Amino acid sequence: MALKKILIRKDDKVFADMIWNEVKIWKELGKHPNIVELYDFCTVEEDGGKYVIVLMEICEDGHLLDLLERHSGKLSENAII
Repeated sequence: MALKKILIRKDDKVFADMIWNEVKIWKELGKHPNIVELYDFCTVEEDGGKYVIVLMEICEDGHLLDLLERHSGKLSENAII
């Protein structure tokens, strides 16, 4: 499993709404072979800020940036699948 911590700034309602919409849609999609599975999410207040914490499936190949670097910035259709 992987945890992602996303800061929701008080002065950026557009970003906060976007994050909530994405997480809710992600949760509604359920388990799908082409989407990293979302196990759960919550909000916490810490160090004067509000965060969304996302618990999700971990990708075996690491970060997308690492994968792109290993393939010189281009992924074949098979690599994408």
